[in-house]
Amino acid sequence: ETGIEVGPSLITVRHRTASELLTQILDPNREVGPNYMQFAVAFNDGQVVAGMIAEESPVSLTLKQAENKQQIIQREQIAEIKATGLSLMPDGFEKKLSAQDFADLIAFLRGG
Repeated sequence: ETGIEVGPSLITVRHRTASELLTQILDPNREVGPNYMQFAVAFNDGQVVAGMIAEESPVSLTLKQAENKQQIIQREQIAEIKATGLSLMPDGFEKKLSAQDFADLIAFLRGG
């Protein structure tokens, strides 16, 4: 098994129709689960980073970013935290696939 866990288990999508999966792949920001929402964190010094909130405590939060990179941020350094409304799934993913690749992906996701 390879890869990094940054999204829901694929088992959760097996009951979806091909049409529903197609919509979710083509428009990943239409329906974003709260656990997979991307947040933008603005630091007091003006720097901004984005990622998924993996852990929170009264003094810090941990952002999970691409390639399983995690960044622990002290709350005293944070000026603002905003949900971007975006999914971690990249927009335009379908442009990298042929029609057959896309059909194969849908079949794979549905357990076929």
